Amino acid sequence: MSGCFLEDGAELMRNEYVLLTPLFSVLTGITICGFVMNRYLREEALAKYVLHHTDNVLVTQFKELEDALGERRDVEQERNRLSAQDNYAQWTKLNRRVEKLNEKVDVLSREMETYRRGRIDQYRRWIKYAVHGPQYFVKLWFANRPVLYWRGGLTTSNNWLTWMTAFPWGEKDSVTGMFWIVALERLLTVLVSFNEDVSRYRELRRCSSSKKDL
Repeated sequence: MSGCFLEDGAELMRNEYVLLTPLFSVLTGITICGFVMNRYLREEALAKYVLHHTDNVLVTQFKELEDALGERRDVEQERNRLSAQDNYAQWTKLNRRVEKLNEKVDVLSREMETYRRGRIDQYRRWIKYAVHGPQYFVKLWFANRPVLYWRGGLTTSNNWLTWMTAFPWGEKDSVTGMFWIVALERLLTVLVSFNEDVSRYRELRRCSSSKKDL
């Protein structure tokens, strides 16, 4: 696109085919960082870490459960030291205490797991909003902003390509932020999947070679 000037008059690179805008490197960096976070951020593990280090209710429930388990262990040891035939009354009394403590442990375990699961799901949602929210904002905010221009009428004979790269409502002969982000995310997904496939293939070859050696 000859004779095309940017609003701020800045250019990162100019050659025969494309004219890159300063937004190109910014959106590329943001997209790569977002892709890495989306793929490798373990929301479940992070939510558990936050929960176990900040939630006082869970700490209290865990302490109650720990006390009940300790009491049950002591009563069981005391009961097991007695003979059911020689000390029937005392043994029966201790056995009832063990049964009640078993019920208490079951109730506390269920309550703690229900609370824990609910809080983990809540923290996961918060983490997801914190991670994905800015990414969606960037996509929408820069949706129609050009990140590069085609030079020399490269897309003149390809109206469909011109429309696609300018999606949704970008300038003619431009690649919009929305298109670039989506295309780059797709490219990164393909590259990562290819690398994983290659790694699995190498692992299978290694296992096959090991079996032959045996």
